[in-house]
Amino acid sequence: MLELVKHFLAAKRRWQILRSAETLENFQSAKAKVLIDYVARHSSFYRNHWQGHDLNNWQHLPTVNKSLMMENFDTFNTVSIK
Repeated sequence: MLELVKHFLAAKRRWQILRSAETLENFQSAKAKVLIDYVARHSSFYRNHWQGHDLNNWQHLPTVNKSLMMENFDTFNTVSIK
C-alpha cells in the first residue's frame, strides 16, 4: 500500500511540473534523446537504419513498422533474443 501511495504522489508531482505544453515537450524530447542514444549504441539494426541521419533531430528519424522489425528481430533487440 505504501508503494502505491509513493507512486501516486510521484505521478501527481510530475503532472504539476509537466502541465504546460512547452515543459511537457521538453521532457519528452529529453527522454527520447536518452532512448535513441541507448538504442543506437546497443542495436545494430538501428545503427544501420539511422546511418547518415542526425540522431539529435529525432523527430525526423526513419520509422519502423512491425514487418520490418520482425524481419530484423535478431539485430533489432538489445538483449540478444533470437
